[in-house]
Amino acid sequence: MSVYLLVNFGIIIVPLLLSFERRVFYYKKWPTAFRAIGFVAILYLLWDVWATSVGHWWFNPRYVLSFKFFFLPIEEILFFVTAPFSCLFIYEVVGFFHPDSQVRINPKMLWIVCFVALIAGLMTLSKGYTALSFLSLAFFLFVAVKYGYAFIATKNFWIYIAICYVPFSIVNGILTGLPVVQYSSSAILGFRVGTIPIEDFIYNFSLLGFVAIVYQHLRSQKSKS
Repeated sequence: MSVYLLVNFGIIIVPLLLSFERRVFYYKKWPTAFRAIGFVAILYLLWDVWATSVGHWWFNPRYVLSFKFFFLPIEEILFFVTAPFSCLFIYEVVGFFHPDSQVRINPKMLWIVCFVALIAGLMTLSKGYTALSFLSLAFFLFVAVKYGYAFIATKNFWIYIAICYVPFSIVNGILTGLPVVQYSSSAILGFRVGTIPIEDFIYNFSLLGFVAIVYQHLRSQKSKS
């Protein structure tokens, strides 16, 4: 049995079953959710394929199935569906139980963080995963501030991110602790939270941020039509 496949099952089973809960009715939002997931997953899977091919990380054959698609085990591809699907469920639940409101975030501060992330990415080009993590953060902040500031300057966006870091830490702790996924020391800085490389936290923020902002954009477009 593939441990990684079981992890994917554990990620999605509760949100899948609760999708029909009457207060949230997440299943009605599945088409929009899967459109957002598909758009973002393609970008990150291309990154994943390239990073795996050059040896930034690889997958322990002991814990994955032998079938691969462009260097990636099928479980890794599924992860880019199950994880965002479950996190968007969290976003919907947060929205139901917590009335949203704007928060004061100075756009100039976000631009500064974007610039710092860009510089950090350029300065760590010798560390492939580190550099791409910082550059993905810079790219997300650029897109978010320029095109989605009203969305990221809300309480529910940050509550969503904060809550998602809890299951992220558990799941990534399993994947890096066994380890299911292993990282090249030449591709990361080497700083870890437990067994999780610090780059994973940056990577996760940009991934979940992009999924949420695309999802919200598609929802707003749908409501206007």
